[in-house]
Amino acid sequence: VAVAAASTITACASVEQNAPPLEIVSVHNVPGRTKQEICGAARDWAAVSFRDSNAVVQVYDAERGTMISKGKLLLAGAFSTPFDISFTLTVDCKDGKARSRWDGFAIRWRGIEYPLTEDPLNSMQTKARAAVANIDAGLYERLKSGAAEADF
Repeated sequence: VAVAAASTITACASVEQNAPPLEIVSVHNVPGRTKQEICGAARDWAAVSFRDSNAVVQVYDAERGTMISKGKLLLAGAFSTPFDISFTLTVDCKDGKARSRWDGFAIRWRGIEYPLTEDPLNSMQTKARAAVANIDAGLYERLKSGAAEADF
């Protein structure tokens, strides 16, 4: 297992120095929702999805239309070795629209963080993209339904 983990990390670390960092951006149309409602829904979604909004929500400013949070994915590497992948999620909101930007991806192994880059040959980058697509779909559903306090 240690060899498999080392090969996964080595693959991440040996990427060309000029490879850009992994960034995933989605634009969501949320007709009929205000900037404040969308931003509140993003905050509520983070609280439920990450189980502790105080630990993950770094910035919440509904007037400006921004929510920034930190999170982690647990993804299986070679031979199903589990890896923590940390990331930053920024949701920018305006009336009827939201943009989610997932970046700052890093694999933590043996106390060292290795950034994930836009390397199509890196299986962890591919797995991170698939996981984020699934999670982002849940975020979009929450944005469409609105913030919890707006439902009462």
